[in-house]
Amino acid sequence: MDRGEIVESGTHASLSKKKNGLYAHLASLQFDMERPAGKQAAE
Repeated sequence: MDRGEIVESGTHASLSKKKNGLYAHLASLQFDMERPAGKQAAE
């Protein structure tokens, strides 16, 4: 949701794969914050 509007729908897997998607962006922010300092994401 963005400003009260549904902007994307789908499963976690499908939404996470969208490079410019809002869901993928927010998930990456959350998971980057949860990663211990000095650890890099698997690419």
